[in-house]
Amino acid sequence: MVNIFLKRASKEDLLKFKQSLSPIKGLEAKDEVAATVEQLPIVSKDPVISLVEKAKLKEKLSVEEQIEYLKFKGITFNSYNESLAKGILTDRTYYYKVTAFRKNFNKDKDNKYTNVDFSILNDLATIDMHFRYLFLKLSLDIEHNIKSLIIRLITESDEDGFRIIDEYKLFELESYRQKLIKKELSLEEIENKLKKYETIDKKLLEAYKSQRDYSYDLIVKRKKKPSIWVLIELMSYGQLCFFINFYVQKKKYKYKELKLANSLLFDSKNIRDSSAHSRPIIFNIVGPNQFLLSNEKRIKLQVRNFLIQNCNMSDSITNIPLRNLKIHDITALLYLHDYYVKGRISRIERKKELVSLIKRCRLKKSYYEEHPEFGEVMYILFKLIRNYKVKP
Repeated sequence: MVNIFLKRASKEDLLKFKQSLSPIKGLEAKDEVAATVEQLPIVSKDPVISLVEKAKLKEKLSVEEQIEYLKFKGITFNSYNESLAKGILTDRTYYYKVTAFRKNFNKDKDNKYTNVDFSILNDLATIDMHFRYLFLKLSLDIEHNIKSLIIRLITESDEDGFRIIDEYKLFELESYRQKLIKKELSLEEIENKLKKYETIDKKLLEAYKSQRDYSYDLIVKRKKKPSIWVLIELMSYGQLCFFINFYVQKKKYKYKELKLANSLLFDSKNIRDSSAHSRPIIFNIVGPNQFLLSNEKRIKLQVRNFLIQNCNMSDSITNIPLRNLKIHDITALLYLHDYYVKGRISRIERKKELVSLIKRCRLKKSYYEEHPEFGEVMYILFKLIRNYKVKP
């Protein structure tokens, strides 16, 4: 068997190497070498370089390799030794869930993280879990109270509960048509897509048609002509955003009560979805100018004013943290909760949980003394939480 080590090479390079082999050992030797080349793991003599190459190609890394790669990136294992870190990555969590938070910290000129220990990443992973759990509760509170408000407004108005559905379907169909036009599709392509368009009532009724669905009993007697009360109950967070936009755009009864929701609910949806699906939230929460990289989002005036009022910050200074998408969306979530959730018991419970969250964040504050940028961001969040009033 031919035993060779090559630096990472392309398939074409390997074929050239195979073709250049001398036939000294005969046909069998050539066949053996050819098979070896096909099966050869393409590695570098330097294990660190090999590990970096694997990471760049997004290849699977063992837990031991994950730790070595973190060390290569500048992450230290002082407070938590490598054995403890291996146990955490094996039994309690996984690589991405912990290491995503390194994006909150600076690198040196050699592209290595400075003063970042594995214990900091693990602490942030735990803090992020507490943020997600609480943000999901806040989102559920907001969703329930806004749905209750919509139903109250429709009930008080002269709507019959059915006509508004037809209006909404026409509104959504026209909105969809305009989106297709902006994509510069041909008339034939637009017409084909419009034929396949599914209205909100059909979409929701189709989603809950099985007796295994928990909402089956709600729609089984109403599937031929569901009322707005039924559809509101079945709408997801995102579908609710679209309906509120229709309600405000058409200036329905007391629509101004929903103007803030129309402006900020989609922003809060980003936090809600990450919380519900256990995706990290407070990573890359320091990165500035993210709005300059996104053509779809703009800093909302209501969010900026809310931050100014609750953090005693000037207008110019407020713009800096709000250029981070997560700070902007978390502020939107807190503002919506403060504005729409009126129940005293709910607010007392959430205030307790918000204060508890602050205490957990500060439990190991010495970890972050070398990272003032991250500390400033967390200070803003703390001020927002402290200023949440039990009485709205």
